[in-house]
Amino acid sequence: MLPKTCQMLLFSATFEETVWNFAKRIVPDPNIIKLKREEETLDTIKQYYVICNSKEEKFQALCNIYGAITIAQAMIFCHTRKTAGWLAGELSREGHQVALLSGEMQVEQRAAVIERFRDGKEKVLVTTNVCAR
Repeated sequence: MLPKTCQMLLFSATFEETVWNFAKRIVPDPNIIKLKREEETLDTIKQYYVICNSKEEKFQALCNIYGAITIAQAMIFCHTRKTAGWLAGELSREGHQVALLSGEMQVEQRAAVIERFRDGKEKVLVTTNVCAR
């Protein structure tokens, strides 16, 4: 129902085949910018996926990861602002240098948080998907 003159943009770090198929149907004559497979992940970045049934289990999984490996800095993505706030508080109570980034913050506040994280003043950045924007 969108007008033909509507500009459509799709961004993702992980386009799966179903998303590609959807995009091909709705975006006419797209410009595609895609990294080579070997450029997608840097050797110094590690990603972990742990299945958990509650936020408490997730917190325990994070503690286990922190206890098992040396982490210089980490970004932790949460589904909701409430969960991000809760997790940032729990990690702070455990003695971690934590920054919280959420959509309810002003643009200037978000920029300041990201700058402090880049400068290494906080070692853990807890965020929602607002960080992707």
